[in-house]
Amino acid sequence: MIIRFTLLALCFLSLGCATGKRDETLQINSNSEAPSARSENIKKSVSERHFPKDSLYKLLSAEFALRRNFYPLALSSYLEEARILRDPNLSAHTTRIASFLRKRAAAKESAQLWVELSPEDPRANLTLGEILIASGELLDAIPYLAVAASAGKEVNFPELLKQYEKLTSSEKIVLQHELKALTLKLPENINLLFTVAILNQTNGKNKEAIALLKRILNLNPNHQRSILLKSSIQLEEGSPNALSDIRQAIKLNPKDSKLRLEYAKLLTRKDLAESRRQFEILSAESPKNSELLLSLALINQEIGDIFAAKAYLQKLIAKQQKANEARTLLARISESENDLQKALIHYSLVEDGPEFLFANNRIGEILLNANQLSNFANHFNRARSRQTHLGEELFLLEANLLSKDGFFHESLGVFSRGIALYPNSLNLRYNRSIVAESINDLKLAEQDLRLIIASHPNNAAALNALGYTLANKTNRLAEAYELISKALELKPNEPAILDSMGWILYKQERYEKALEFLRKAYDLLPDPEVAAHIGEVLWITGKTQAAKEIWEEANKISPGHKVLKETLKRFKTNEFQLKS
Repeated sequence: MIIRFTLLALCFLSLGCATGKRDETLQINSNSEAPSARSENIKKSVSERHFPKDSLYKLLSAEFALRRNFYPLALSSYLEEARILRDPNLSAHTTRIASFLRKRAAAKESAQLWVELSPEDPRANLTLGEILIASGELLDAIPYLAVAASAGKEVNFPELLKQYEKLTSSEKIVLQHELKALTLKLPENINLLFTVAILNQTNGKNKEAIALLKRILNLNPNHQRSILLKSSIQLEEGSPNALSDIRQAIKLNPKDSKLRLEYAKLLTRKDLAESRRQFEILSAESPKNSELLLSLALINQEIGDIFAAKAYLQKLIAKQQKANEARTLLARISESENDLQKALIHYSLVEDGPEFLFANNRIGEILLNANQLSNFANHFNRARSRQTHLGEELFLLEANLLSKDGFFHESLGVFSRGIALYPNSLNLRYNRSIVAESINDLKLAEQDLRLIIASHPNNAAALNALGYTLANKTNRLAEAYELISKALELKPNEPAILDSMGWILYKQERYEKALEFLRKAYDLLPDPEVAAHIGEVLWITGKTQAAKEIWEEANKISPGHKVLKETLKRFKTNEFQLKS
């Protein structure tokens, strides 16, 4: 049954009518007001509209749900009625609710319906375009953004670039072509021109980018993002007047701290002394800004003014701002001055945060270099008692430092203590297996790797490590091949696994197939160990000159590499013979 209903009585439904006007632009970002609050701003219309009786009650129920903050229920009802009633204002309102709730699929559907019902409405097109961008459907968004921009709406075209890298190569080409074509229709749309300029610069087309930026600056001489990008490109190309535009902009806007900060950053690539001066101006204007003080410390350190660098760092510590970064930098300065005792003090004062593990790594390296094993062990025991939540990481760090310096048995002891406390730690077990394998404790290595695989059967790293160990140090080649094959299925383009497959094939005397995998691994990662393996296969198959060439290439990159050195020794070849 259809009933006649006056929309004046339905105004609390928060819907405009099909013939009523509304100036409100929909917002789809996370900062949108709740729909119930925004609905009060919609202009009421006395125009009449026919509503099915069932729809009327559902809309009333949806509105009551909205007012009680039962948003999912309200959205479900509004979306259902939007499909039935096909009213553009209802679709718009549904889109707003769905966007507020971050229900992307519902927002997309209702926005598409809105555009279908009002194809020329710039608000509808802009909203749908923005929703499609958020969904990563960049190419689909462009036509709707074009409609909105052509109607004079402010369109944030640079938003397209946030997900640009997720596109395939062919999709990137299409996007570039579409946007470039759109500049012919909208030759004065600054956001569009700037977006295309960024794409040109990203793809190495600096000349085209500069041309577009000049067009923008002719339209708006104060467009700061264009000034900055133009300056950056010209600086990269070594232009003597690269920074002239930004200098002029600062003269015109001396109080614009954001612009001056960008200028100071650009100067770090060309003129550190002038960069320091700009940072000093900024710091004088904002003396509490810790980022500026840290930047000044770094620049002064780079220039060689260590006294000034230390003063800024001490100032940060006194203010208790970025104290960890400041102490870490002070420690690095002390190391450069060969004052290791002072460096240790600074590092030891670094507290919980991103710099904590780095500081402890340096403390460990300094103590091991001084052969202070007892102090080394005591330090890590204290560190674990101070930062109990980092116990696992500190065991791993301590043990790896020991193995790196050749203290393999001590390293295994630390790993074992860590595993006793963290029996489910894959990191500790995996790294212990590496150390165990390096001293030919194959039983322990296999035990750890088997435990990892038992709990995580698709752990490609553990499968590969065990397979390679068995291939390299036992005659269990069939078992090794099975393990490495499974790892390769899980990660078909992992260089380490490709190298392992090549090595097991070599052990099985399948030389041509072995070279195929080894060369693919080397193309992905030119590692000296892979080069050693390729050379060995070539040598065994009689291609000694080719073997020497790849060994020599690897030796130039990593002279003295352990595996390469052992390989050369086995084949009675040394660095001198390679060069000869």
